Amino acid sequence: MYANNDSTQIILVETALARSTNYIAITSFYTVTRDGCCFRLISLYRPPPSRTNGLTLTLFQDEFYNFLHHVCAKRDKFIICGDFNFHVDNALDNAASTFFQTLGTFSLQQHVSGSTHAHGHTLDLLITREGDDTVRNITTHDHHISDHLAVLATLDFRKPKPVVEAVTSRSYRNFPLETFQTDISPSPDQDANVDSCVAAYNNSVKELLDILAPQQSRKKEKRQEP
Repeated sequence: MYANNDSTQIILVETALARSTNYIAITSFYTVTRDGCCFRLISLYRPPPSRTNGLTLTLFQDEFYNFLHHVCAKRDKFIICGDFNFHVDNALDNAASTFFQTLGTFSLQQHVSGSTHAHGHTLDLLITREGDDTVRNITTHDHHISDHLAVLATLDFRKPKPVVEAVTSRSYRNFPLETFQTDISPSPDQDANVDSCVAAYNNSVKELLDILAPQQSRKKEKRQEP
């Protein structure tokens, strides 16, 4: 996970992630969510409040509380990660203290410790539910491509069990085409209308296929899409 002045970048290796999902309307921070078969990954970036952007700490606290209320409503696993621009390593920082109180309200824990920025302080966070051991082996590394350090972690989760589904198909590998062409040539009924002719033709085709290439059912394992 990298961060710069206006974005957070996530690098994932061999994970099970899928479609994006949007949450409630938010103005004080940005989020991108990927829903997977194993967990939700929520990438978050909070711009520092300034006169230029008109953002305030109070606005973030209110919106983040509502955001967590929405996220925690489901009982699935999730990971919130990104640049929060709080000095969570400073026990005397009032904003960071309030932030931790909000996490505690929703029984969430923050995993990253140590500096994640070139000028010090822990700004980039990994957040999960309390007691969730999905995130392990957290380290930081300076790749010299940003003023933020990369936050590295191992995500521990099991691959979902494959779904067994019934598949019905016909085998045309040794299909007797000449026999089919001969038998599919019925004498047209001069008095029948177009709809009746089409229906009769379709019925003849199906009856022949059931004889020459009967349907076969089999079970097939299908991995859940990430």
